[in-house]
Amino acid sequence: MAIDPSHFSLYEAMQSVWNDQKVLSPTHRELIGACLPSSSEEGPKSEEDLQLLQEVTAACILLNGIRTDKYHWLSPHGISFPDSVLGFTYLVADRICRFEFTAQKSSVSWSQFREKLRGFLIRERPHVVTLNYDDLVGEIISSEPLLSDLYKSGFVNGRFARKNLIRSSDEKECSWFLKLHGSPYIYTAKDNSIRVSSRTHEEDINTSTMHLVLSHVSKKEILIDASPLLREYWDFFTIALRDSEEILIIGYSGNDTHLNHLLRNNPNLKVRLVEWVGAGGQAVRRKFWEDTVGRGFDYVPMEDILDFDFFAS
Repeated sequence: MAIDPSHFSLYEAMQSVWNDQKVLSPTHRELIGACLPSSSEEGPKSEEDLQLLQEVTAACILLNGIRTDKYHWLSPHGISFPDSVLGFTYLVADRICRFEFTAQKSSVSWSQFREKLRGFLIRERPHVVTLNYDDLVGEIISSEPLLSDLYKSGFVNGRFARKNLIRSSDEKECSWFLKLHGSPYIYTAKDNSIRVSSRTHEEDINTSTMHLVLSHVSKKEILIDASPLLREYWDFFTIALRDSEEILIIGYSGNDTHLNHLLRNNPNLKVRLVEWVGAGGQAVRRKFWEDTVGRGFDYVPMEDILDFDFFAS
């Protein structure tokens, strides 16, 4: 968000995809609109808008699997409805990922932050966890040979396997890079392997095979449990928390109850929070975080998170 608040806004991404007349058929647009708490013509505006929509989608998937040779529970529109919803979800995440530095300020600010983060990763070798779909942090790791050898994401030659996350006796210095909410570019291929690509694979991917969490908060754990990759990522994140002395949290809203539960369940973990001042009044946000993590913490409010100094005491 600090780089480009408009581009990385979930609201803006949803509206951009919704307003693209090529994405959804008029019928599915009307059916999706009927599942929204706000105006059906304006489309989804936030993850909170997706609750009923995802419940209807799940019901369609369930009924689509219950059929006989002669009868079907769903109309043709109902049968294809889940694919339309998942396609919409994919395109929203894909739009967020397709960011190009054009504004001079964002380019310079990110370049400086990138170098500070790169130096921090090389010196401290922390585990890195992100809830974002984009690959801005992943690019830092993959483009630096020292870091690409150090960090394990579970992917080798574009394919995921749990064994690739295991640290052998001579890899104790290795750390994990975990995308807890997945990516639109992580998918299950026709051979059932989990793969990652920097581009869409229209010949080999359908949206029902994505490993991606974009949902109402009440549905996130269901999506995570349905993904072998995300289950492993959250398991290893739990191990990372248990083995760490401190967690540095940058730019996190605090609205993921699954993550918050893990923070509370690791009371010996020192918490340092770096947050944009625009998130709310400091007294309100401090009280929110106190209730969220259940203990004391270091709070660093910033006008621009990209100015954060990783080595400041």
